[in-house]
Amino acid sequence: MKKFLLTAILFAAAVSGSCSKDDGDNGNSPALPSLPNPNDVCSCMTNAAFMKYCYENFDLNGDGAISKTEAAAVVSIGFSLSAVGDNPAPLTGIEYFSNIQSISIALDWIGGGYAQIKSKIDIDLRYNQKLQYIKLNLPPSDGGEISVYLPETYEGNKLSDIGLTYCSRIYGKHASSDHRCWIVDGKLTDAASHGLTTYTIPDNVTSIEDWAFSYCKSLESVTIPKNVASIGNEAFSHGNRLTLYCKPTTPPKLISDFSYTYIAKIYVPHSAVDAYKNAYGWSEYANRIEGYDF
Repeated sequence: MKKFLLTAILFAAAVSGSCSKDDGDNGNSPALPSLPNPNDVCSCMTNAAFMKYCYENFDLNGDGAISKTEAAAVVSIGFSLSAVGDNPAPLTGIEYFSNIQSISIALDWIGGGYAQIKSKIDIDLRYNQKLQYIKLNLPPSDGGEISVYLPETYEGNKLSDIGLTYCSRIYGKHASSDHRCWIVDGKLTDAASHGLTTYTIPDNVTSIEDWAFSYCKSLESVTIPKNVASIGNEAFSHGNRLTLYCKPTTPPKLISDFSYTYIAKIYVPHSAVDAYKNAYGWSEYANRIEGYDF
C-alpha cells in the first residue's frame, strides 16, 4: 500500500486553495502546490486515479514515493482519468513533472460508454514548459466545462486530432481574447471549441493549422478572417453541416479537402467567387460557393 495515499488526498482537498491559480490570461504560473510530504510529489494530488498511475509508473526506486528527481525524468504521461466528481483540479501535482513533452488523458469506459465531465474543472499545465503534444479526450456533459492553462512556450499540437476540442477555455500568453484559440505568430494551432455552434476566428490569424477545430461536432458556421492564407489538414474534421464565411479575396491554400465534414455552403466576397470555384481544393465545392457582402 502506497504510503500517504489517503492522507494526501484528504489533506490536499482540505487545502485546495493553496493549489489555486490566478484568473488572468498572462500565462504566469502560480505557486507550486504545497507538498505535505516534501519527498513525494504525489502527496499534493487530489485525484486517486492520477496518484495511482504515477506511483505505478514513476516510482523508479520502489520506495513508495515519487521524488522531484523521479518526476523530472518523466517525458510522457498517458492514462485514463476516473472519479473526477466535483474535483475542480483533478490533475493537481502535474506541475512537478516539468519535463513532460506529451500528455494524453482520456476518461474511463463505464457501463457501455465513456464517462463524462459533469463539473467545472481546471487543468493547469503552466509549469510543463516542454509540452509539444496535448490530447485531452475528456468530453463534458450536463454543464461540465474544462479550462486549460498552457505554458507560454507551448507552440501548438503537431499530431493530435482531439487536442483541446472538448475544452471550453484556454488561458495563457497566446490565448485569444475570448479564450477559445491558441494563436502563435498568426497560426491558430488549437481551439477550445466545446459547445460552439457559430464562431468567428480572430482577425490576427493568418493560418488555421491541422486539426485545429477537429471533432467539434456542434459547429454550424465559421467565419474565416481576411488574412488567412492556408487551412491545414482536417482543420474542421468530423463536423456536421458546416457553413463557411470566407473573407479572404485570395482563396486560402487547402492542405487537404474538408475530410469528414459536410460543407453546406461557402460564402466568399463577390469579387472572389470565380477564384474560389477554380482554386485547388475549393473547386470540389464549386456548386456550394456563393458571393456574400462582408
